[in-house]
Amino acid sequence: MLKFLKSLFAPGSPIPDEPVPLSPDDPNYGDRLADLILGEIKLYQGKTIAKARRDLGLAETLEPDVRRSYEMFVSRVGDGEGHATMFRSAMLRVFGDDAPILEPLLQKVLLQRGLEKQK
Repeated sequence: MLKFLKSLFAPGSPIPDEPVPLSPDDPNYGDRLADLILGEIKLYQGKTIAKARRDLGLAETLEPDVRRSYEMFVSRVGDGEGHATMFRSAMLRVFGDDAPILEPLLQKVLLQRGLEKQK
């Protein structure tokens, strides 16, 4: 079946033989994981994000999703320096022009995490 699907595309198309698994050994693991996690927000909350372009108050309803996504990301890649930047970069890749809608929510999550660490 896979060979048949490949035959539908022009020769030399970049279609892998097998899906590339998400592995912590992959040097791009953090980026790929963040893209995957944020892609789920985009998939399931796309309509809310589109409405938030007109009414920024709606963006607050996405805070639990952003928090949950960041927590999942940190639980798998760690909470080291640069990981928040990696997550933010993934937000820009995944959401493009809509990333500024989510940025204040991420800032709030990061601030709260920092305060919790200080306790």
